[in-house]
Amino acid sequence: MSQALYRFFDAGGRLLYIGISLNPGVRWKQHRADKPWWTEVATVTVEAHLDRTAVQAAEREAIRAERPRYNVAHNQTPEGGARLASMLTGMAEPPARFRDACPGCGDARLPDELYADEAGWVAVYDCCENWTREVAA
Repeated sequence: MSQALYRFFDAGGRLLYIGISLNPGVRWKQHRADKPWWTEVATVTVEAHLDRTAVQAAEREAIRAERPRYNVAHNQTPEGGARLASMLTGMAEPPARFRDACPGCGDARLPDELYADEAGWVAVYDCCENWTREVAA
Protein backbone atom coordinates (compact mmCIF):
# COMPACT_ATOMS: atom_id res chain seq x y z
CA MET A 1 0.00 0.00 0.00
CA SER A 2 1.44 3.36 -0.94
CA GLN A 3 2.08 6.12 1.54
CA ALA A 4 1.35 9.82 0.91
CA LEU A 5 3.62 12.78 1.56
CA TYR A 6 1.51 15.94 1.45
CA ARG A 7 2.19 19.65 1.58
CA PHE A 8 -0.27 22.38 2.56
CA PHE A 9 0.18 25.87 1.08
CA ASP A 10 -1.57 29.17 1.78
CA ALA A 11 -3.15 31.37 -0.93
CA GLY A 12 0.20 33.11 -1.49
CA GLY A 13 1.98 29.81 -2.16
CA ARG A 14 3.84 29.76 1.17
CA LEU A 15 4.43 26.30 2.61
CA LEU A 16 2.46 25.79 5.81
CA TYR A 17 2.87 22.12 6.71
CA ILE A 18 4.34 18.82 5.46
CA GLY A 19 2.88 15.51 6.62
CA ILE A 20 2.57 11.82 5.79
CA SER A 21 -0.31 9.39 5.90
CA LEU A 22 -1.56 6.04 4.74
CA ASN A 23 -5.00 7.64 4.41
CA PRO A 24 -4.62 11.38 3.70
CA GLY A 25 -8.35 12.18 3.68
CA VAL A 26 -8.77 10.93 7.24
CA ARG A 27 -5.63 12.70 8.39
CA TRP A 28 -6.72 15.99 6.81
CA LYS A 29 -10.02 15.79 8.69
CA GLN A 30 -8.00 15.54 11.91
CA HIS A 31 -5.96 18.61 10.94
CA ARG A 32 -9.19 20.47 10.12
CA ALA A 33 -10.60 19.57 13.55
CA ASP A 34 -7.60 20.45 15.73
CA LYS A 35 -5.13 22.76 13.97
CA PRO A 36 -5.74 26.51 14.22
CA TRP A 37 -3.73 27.05 11.03
CA TRP A 38 -6.12 24.89 8.95
CA THR A 39 -8.07 27.97 7.79
CA GLU A 40 -4.92 29.20 6.01
CA VAL A 41 -4.71 26.11 3.74
CA ALA A 42 -5.53 26.95 0.12
CA THR A 43 -3.79 24.20 -1.88
CA VAL A 44 -2.43 20.71 -1.28
CA THR A 45 0.12 18.61 -3.16
CA VAL A 46 0.54 14.86 -2.68
CA GLU A 47 3.42 12.50 -3.54
CA ALA A 48 3.10 8.71 -3.38
CA HIS A 49 5.87 6.63 -1.77
CA LEU A 50 6.18 2.85 -1.75
CA ASP A 51 6.51 2.22 1.97
CA ARG A 52 6.53 3.80 5.42
CA THR A 53 10.32 3.94 5.66
CA ALA A 54 10.63 5.80 2.35
CA VAL A 55 7.90 8.33 3.13
CA GLN A 56 9.28 9.02 6.62
CA ALA A 57 12.73 9.74 5.17
CA ALA A 58 11.21 11.97 2.46
CA GLU A 59 9.17 13.86 5.07
CA ARG A 60 12.17 14.44 7.32
CA GLU A 61 14.30 15.74 4.43
CA ALA A 62 11.49 17.90 3.02
CA ILE A 63 10.83 19.57 6.39
CA ARG A 64 14.53 20.26 6.95
CA ALA A 65 15.02 21.65 3.43
CA GLU A 66 11.73 23.51 2.92
CA ARG A 67 11.06 24.74 6.49
CA PRO A 68 7.25 24.77 6.59
CA ARG A 69 5.74 27.31 8.92
CA TYR A 70 3.80 24.97 11.22
CA ASN A 71 5.85 21.77 11.44
CA VAL A 72 7.56 21.26 14.77
CA ALA A 73 9.45 17.96 14.37
CA HIS A 74 12.54 18.15 12.10
CA ASN A 75 12.00 21.90 11.64
CA GLN A 76 15.23 23.73 12.29
CA THR A 77 13.74 27.23 12.10
CA PRO A 78 13.81 29.42 15.23
CA GLU A 79 10.00 29.47 15.17
CA GLY A 80 9.82 25.65 15.02
CA GLY A 81 12.37 25.25 17.80
CA ALA A 82 10.63 27.78 20.05
CA ARG A 83 7.26 26.12 19.49
CA LEU A 84 8.65 22.68 20.34
CA ALA A 85 10.40 23.98 23.47
CA SER A 86 7.27 25.73 24.73
CA MET A 87 5.12 22.62 24.22
CA LEU A 88 7.57 20.31 26.00
CA THR A 89 8.24 22.58 28.97
CA GLY A 90 7.18 20.83 32.14
CA MET A 91 6.01 17.66 30.41
CA ALA A 92 7.19 14.27 31.55
CA GLU A 93 7.84 11.29 29.29
CA PRO A 94 4.94 10.13 27.13
CA PRO A 95 2.53 7.80 28.94
CA ALA A 96 3.48 4.11 28.82
CA ARG A 97 0.29 3.27 26.92
CA PHE A 98 1.73 5.11 23.93
CA ARG A 99 4.61 2.66 23.85
CA ASP A 100 2.64 -0.59 23.75
CA ALA A 101 -0.02 -1.12 21.08
CA CYS A 102 -2.46 0.66 18.80
CA PRO A 103 -5.69 1.29 20.73
CA GLY A 104 -7.64 0.98 17.48
CA CYS A 105 -6.59 -2.48 16.28
CA GLY A 106 -4.38 -3.82 19.08
CA ASP A 107 -1.35 -4.20 16.81
CA ALA A 108 1.76 -4.26 19.02
CA ARG A 109 3.71 -1.28 17.71
CA LEU A 110 4.94 2.19 18.46
CA PRO A 111 2.90 5.18 17.29
CA ASP A 112 3.69 6.56 13.84
CA GLU A 113 3.66 10.05 15.35
CA LEU A 114 4.21 11.01 18.98
CA TYR A 115 4.32 14.66 19.92
CA ALA A 116 3.23 17.14 22.52
CA ASP A 117 0.60 19.76 21.91
CA GLU A 118 -1.51 22.04 24.06
CA ALA A 119 -3.67 19.09 25.21
CA GLY A 120 -0.74 16.89 26.25
CA TRP A 121 0.93 13.98 24.49
CA VAL A 122 -0.59 12.91 21.18
CA ALA A 123 0.02 9.48 19.65
CA VAL A 124 -1.13 8.77 16.09
CA TYR A 125 -1.26 5.18 14.86
CA ASP A 126 -1.49 4.57 11.11
CA CYS A 127 -1.71 0.77 11.12
CA CYS A 128 -5.39 0.40 10.33
CA GLU A 129 -7.60 1.98 7.69
CA ASN A 130 -8.66 4.64 10.18
CA TRP A 131 -6.14 6.69 12.08
CA THR A 132 -6.36 6.51 15.83
CA ARG A 133 -5.48 9.62 17.82
CA GLU A 134 -4.95 9.30 21.56
CA VAL A 135 -4.30 12.28 23.82
CA ALA A 136 -3.03 12.16 27.40
CA ALA A 137 -2.31 15.20 29.54
